Amino acid sequence: MTPHLPVMYQVRAKFPRPRVDEVGETAVKESERLLQTMRPGQSLGIAIGSRGITDMAIVAKALVEKAKSMGLQPFIFPAMGSHGNATAEGQADVLASFGITKDSMGVPVCPEMDTVSLGTSKSGVPIYAAKVAMEADGVLLVNRVKPHTDFHGRWESGLVKMSVIGLGKQAQAIEIHNYGSMGLRDKIPEVAEVILAKAPIIGGIALVENAYKELAIIRGLQNEEIMAEEPGLLEKARELMPYLPTPALDVLIVDELGKDVSGAGMDTNIIGRMYLLNMEEPERPKITRIAVLDLTEKTHGNAAGIGLADITTQRVVSKIDYPSTHTNTVTSTFLLRGKIPVYFKNDAEAIAASIRTSYAKVDTCRLIRIKSTAYLEDMLVSKAALADVRELGWEVGETIPWEFDEEGNLKSLFY
Repeated sequence: MTPHLPVMYQVRAKFPRPRVDEVGETAVKESERLLQTMRPGQSLGIAIGSRGITDMAIVAKALVEKAKSMGLQPFIFPAMGSHGNATAEGQADVLASFGITKDSMGVPVCPEMDTVSLGTSKSGVPIYAAKVAMEADGVLLVNRVKPHTDFHGRWESGLVKMSVIGLGKQAQAIEIHNYGSMGLRDKIPEVAEVILAKAPIIGGIALVENAYKELAIIRGLQNEEIMAEEPGLLEKARELMPYLPTPALDVLIVDELGKDVSGAGMDTNIIGRMYLLNMEEPERPKITRIAVLDLTEKTHGNAAGIGLADITTQRVVSKIDYPSTHTNTVTSTFLLRGKIPVYFKNDAEAIAASIRTSYAKVDTCRLIRIKSTAYLEDMLVSKAALADVRELGWEVGETIPWEFDEEGNLKSLFY
């Protein structure tokens, strides 16, 4: 039986849309002055993270071919902390889900988790770096710069963080996360200073996306420029982030959660929830109930961040890879985000429960449905929330009916 639900309207957002048209060519151009420091025959490790960057395979392939053309010996290695269940096989699988494999790239992929010690930081934090990186003649970091989901500071997600938690594998991730969210903010920069001084990092390719998951900026930074230049790129990324059209909602329905969407499964900057001890919650948006209906395929069962939701489905619970999820959650120390929400046997029950427990009446419920926090160009918005949409000048389209199959699940997890 289909529950009584709000009438939903198709909405198309209008965000700023600067973008790089020639992704591979731009990546090569930005890498040229970084690679000039290397000589033919030397090995170059290209560090790739675990985030779902739309054109990452294009960027990686272009960098590999450029290095080969210079007579270098490139290889790719994952720099993603404890992701992929903190195993070599798991991290190789994450790269493969982005289209990055030995066959597709034409170079070795080296996912080994071994690290070497580089001493301690000025406050005594033990420092580790991937053994495969330290044995290379040069390392090129490739990562997206964006606001972090766990803390805010001068450096958040980007090359600086990758040089520490990514390059240091699970060993470094554990050491940094031992200090909590404020430790991330305060300890990452001081550890990065040591890593950048001691590891053979020649520089990095910083990627900034627009709200449409397109690359808006590709910037090559030499080793000594990374810490100085990344904050400016972070501000650009913040300006280009997508957002929900209203400061307050009764219900947010999220079709998919996953590590390829955000390190926290859902971007905390978008949903207005942090769920971290001793950390203030964002002022907006205020959302009474959040329901997550499914996991992305590329998250490989890693449901870290599911605790940010209030309600979920049996489908989500049955897909969870608990070792991977628990490894990621315990390494981060953010246990509240790993709790399993109240769950229901199908989408219809989950959505109805979200509305009922939001204290709103169905016909006046301010409800938005999105594919994920990474894709906000198109969304479904209830009539009660349309005033804020129109104030922004966004496009309001036709009504879209709720369509469920015989099992009570939505026929499509987005229209």
